Amino acid sequence: MMRQSGLRFALLALVATCAYSAAPITQIDVFVDDKSPIVLGVEGAALAQAGTVTVWNLDDLKHFNANLSKGLSTNPQVAAAEAAERIDNMTIGMKRVMQRAATGQMRADAFGIKRLPAVVINQTDIYLGPRSVDAALAAHRARNPK
Repeated sequence: MMRQSGLRFALLALVATCAYSAAPITQIDVFVDDKSPIVLGVEGAALAQAGTVTVWNLDDLKHFNANLSKGLSTNPQVAAAEAAERIDNMTIGMKRVMQRAATGQMRADAFGIKRLPAVVINQTDIYLGPRSVDAALAAHRARNPK
């Protein structure tokens, strides 16, 4: 049943993408932070289910660093050694979290994102401040009619 539901979402996303857009929507990057969340909406959820949407929380790197530095010595030299040891002993899961957080920040920087939330469609069209991915998609269609 779950597989059938996922297929239905993927088909909905494909139909929605092709029916309304001059160019197919192949990638959506959504940038948020803890204070600026965004709602996917119906179409956004369908596109996320199809693997088209990636949500990047730009506070993730800050959270990672805070967790990594928790309990470090107040002596700067000792803290540096403790931090180096923690980095050397990171689990694969921790490395993935760090890599994903850093990748999100690098993507936001590459797109010049200065205000959140932000939605980038097909790596070219940037929408700042939408309340939902669906709102950004509507703005995208208005900007890029067939």
